[in-house]
Amino acid sequence: MLTALMISLILAASPGDSLRGLNTPGSEANVVLDTLVGNDNFKPAAPADSLPVFALKGIVVTATRTPLAQLAAPASFSIIGSDPGDPGQDVVAAFSQVPGTNSGLYGGLGSMANFSIRGSSAEQVLFLLNGMPLNSALNGGYDLKKLNANIKRIEIVRGPASALYGANALAGVVNIITVDDAPEKPYSKITYQYGKHRQQTMSAVLSRQLNRFTDITLSADWKSTDGERPNSDYSGSNYLLGLKIRPDSLIRIGMEYQSYQSIGGSPGNISWQTPNDRMSDDQQDYYASLEYSDIVKFKIGQSQISTFYYYEYNNTAPENFSRQSNADLQFTYGFWKGFNTVWGGAYQQLKSESDNSGNHRTNLYSAFVNQEYRPWRQWLIVGGLRYDKNYGHPAQTSPSASTSWQFNERWTIYGNYGQAYRVPTINELYWKDPYMSGNPALVPEISQQYELGTRYKENFYNISFSTYQRKTNDMIRWLTDSNTWITTWANNLDVNTSGIELTGGISMGKHLVFDLNYSLCRARVTSDSSRELNYTPANSASLTLSLSDFPVTDHLSLSWQLNTQYKDRQLVSHPGEFDPGFELPRYFVSGQTLSLKIHDAVLFYKIDNLFNAEYQVRAGYPMPRRSYAFGISLELWD
Repeated sequence: MLTALMISLILAASPGDSLRGLNTPGSEANVVLDTLVGNDNFKPAAPADSLPVFALKGIVVTATRTPLAQLAAPASFSIIGSDPGDPGQDVVAAFSQVPGTNSGLYGGLGSMANFSIRGSSAEQVLFLLNGMPLNSALNGGYDLKKLNANIKRIEIVRGPASALYGANALAGVVNIITVDDAPEKPYSKITYQYGKHRQQTMSAVLSRQLNRFTDITLSADWKSTDGERPNSDYSGSNYLLGLKIRPDSLIRIGMEYQSYQSIGGSPGNISWQTPNDRMSDDQQDYYASLEYSDIVKFKIGQSQISTFYYYEYNNTAPENFSRQSNADLQFTYGFWKGFNTVWGGAYQQLKSESDNSGNHRTNLYSAFVNQEYRPWRQWLIVGGLRYDKNYGHPAQTSPSASTSWQFNERWTIYGNYGQAYRVPTINELYWKDPYMSGNPALVPEISQQYELGTRYKENFYNISFSTYQRKTNDMIRWLTDSNTWITTWANNLDVNTSGIELTGGISMGKHLVFDLNYSLCRARVTSDSSRELNYTPANSASLTLSLSDFPVTDHLSLSWQLNTQYKDRQLVSHPGEFDPGFELPRYFVSGQTLSLKIHDAVLFYKIDNLFNAEYQVRAGYPMPRRSYAFGISLELWD
């Protein structure tokens, strides 16, 4: 029945129905977009994901579910893409340099790495794979070490996004985009890197057009290390197979399969080391999509996660399995001149089987609408509303409103307001072991945020500034009984968060670029004497100096990159939580990459933790000291 409905909708639509008019040269929408992005060649891609992805670097889609010029987007966002100055780019390290964010790292390669935005918890950030949810149904987070080698770009929107994406986008959303236009020529890239503690990373990507209707993408990467600490060895692999079919110029069909598998040691906290604990992780992601022009987008997907742990202290080996099935239907239609409406619905089913949390199944039904309106070409107004019915929790309605005013092709101001929520995870509700107990009475976390910002971009420099204030109620944290030492989850925190974010970049000539960002984040627990929120550094900064493709000879060029990151002190526990309370000291950490390009090959040399800093991002888990790595990358277009 759903298939019949889709076919009837597609046949009833026409390319001219969309205000975006990407298939209608000279349409008003195209004129507006051309004005916003300047005179660049605006080329719509033909992706297979539920959110449109465009070849033009000046376009962002995650902030509104529609392609929008970056300068005019009414939200704070960052984009992580491939870095030609760093052939052995560590994507996890790139996340740690995003302004207004904090990466929770538990060690080196293979260790868990989570991500938070503006003083949030990791569970309050929604991760998407080409627009489809990735977060674990059991623990609510996403481990950055699972990112694969075939990433075209990552869009990070800082601010509540439940009006567009529903549950768990309380603090922001991260959209991992792996699909893109097929290159005009067959493309392949191979990278190998070897470093300290026998750390090896190998990746290969192949993309080619099988015929004029079909494109295929294959990628694989393998990572392994003996680890710096005892029992911190790791071996992981990630595979991707993507297929894109275009029967004609308007219809696009996409399919993608990803597989991640790993096994390694779990060394534990330095105060309670676990030299024989082991863990394995297996995640399988599938999705298929059908698009008609930029009007109808339908996608289904499934994500399965299986984990296995061995704990020596009690000789147990619990297993956990979760499966998340999703369907998303989106329509984009311009009913009147100046209006562009995005509306649709979604369905999600979560199923879990856990030795610690039991067996559970939940269903979520959603409907959403997002209305864009341009009274004038310079002025964009966006309003959104989403309704989510999650069986087992109260229904949630998430509104949003935002606007931007573009004074000219260089300068924009914007503001936004949004409400968002996060539902308790399966583990928070039902976990059971001798030391921790779930709480079935938990209710969703609720937040609302106001933000005001501006962007300015010239040919050789750019700057952006934003300030925000967020209030979150019923945040879920644990309560530990000092007599029994049993921990129970509870909605025991109300938090007010405010801050500013400043980013800038300067191009000094053709080859030298300097980038800087600074963030101030004040998070106070108003339900507990306005104390500081745990693991929320007040001040963070990042600096990057890049020398790119400096010519040495006709066939030889040099690149060099130096980056430095600063994090302020972080409260780990406050007095009364674990007397007398303690904190992690502030730290500076730097790294550099030197590369030499010879024809299609790039030789590179990396140093991480350049000045051999001794620091921790999570208490009890020391980060690796200075390490070296050599590598080679070969990129071919035919």
